[in-house]
Amino acid sequence: MDINQKFKIYLAAKKMTLKKFSELVGKNSTYLSSVMNGRIFPGKKLIDKIEEVTERKIKFLDFMRCKKIKNKELHGNQDEEEEQKG
Repeated sequence: MDINQKFKIYLAAKKMTLKKFSELVGKNSTYLSSVMNGRIFPGKKLIDKIEEVTERKIKFLDFMRCKKIKNKELHGNQDEEEEQKG
């Protein structure tokens, strides 16, 4: 499950709007939308705040998985090819 899906499920379960959630974490909804869609990787303070607000339903590792997937999409299997050469 990607980070966007996790956010959608969490917000739906809590019957919470993006605007309300963004207020709780202290960021504007436009910025938070970019984080949710994986376009921006948040800093540690924001990830900590998201973990706190969501009671760890959304965690640091969720963001790292998203980042790893994005890197694979951008770079393909470049790392794997380099390991096989070495």
